[in-house]
Amino acid sequence: MKFKDTLLKIKKEGLLDCIVDESHSYDSVDKSKLRSSIENEIDFLISLEPCSSSIESIVCIRSLKEELKMDENRHYIIESDVKYHKTYNVYAVHNNNLYSILFMDLRKIIGADILDSCIERYGFVTVMASILHELSNSGYAYSQRKEEINNALKITEKEILDQSENFISFDDFSESLGFSERSQEEIEFVQKVHKHVFNELEKEKRILGLNI
Repeated sequence: MKFKDTLLKIKKEGLLDCIVDESHSYDSVDKSKLRSSIENEIDFLISLEPCSSSIESIVCIRSLKEELKMDENRHYIIESDVKYHKTYNVYAVHNNNLYSILFMDLRKIIGADILDSCIERYGFVTVMASILHELSNSGYAYSQRKEEINNALKITEKEILDQSENFISFDDFSESLGFSERSQEEIEFVQKVHKHVFNELEKEKRILGLNI
């Protein structure tokens, strides 16, 4: 289903409130403001004319976000029962690779297909709420987001050009933040948690038919 067609479906079938309810878990802003922001974003996206693109599809993949705790010395607390939260990551597929859609031309995205298996597995509302949240950058209108991104890039470019090459090692950087050397047990604990997150993501990709 084309992304633009899914937006028209939201308006035609009156699904905006369902999208807002689903999106409210992402944002702590006032619900009425969130509704207005999402509605404006949908109207703006619908107004765009699709252009040719090499994007093969837009995908939404369920993933896990680990909840790791630290002690006062910034060491991870080793627990037998780590808590995980479900989250949804959105990507564009091109040449058997996944790419962020955040900085892509929206005219290319609007004409792309949303992978049917994502909607079948997670539901239309969840998928659309996830995609719109990714594009709206937590509620900001696209025009404002674009301006902020450009300003941030200009500032970063200036900072890079103004500085001489002065790189430090990762260990020195960690030490400057107050992280002391980690024990082997702590390292293995964190690796185990990250491996579980990775394995669950790979499992979801296989279920969705993504051989990436």
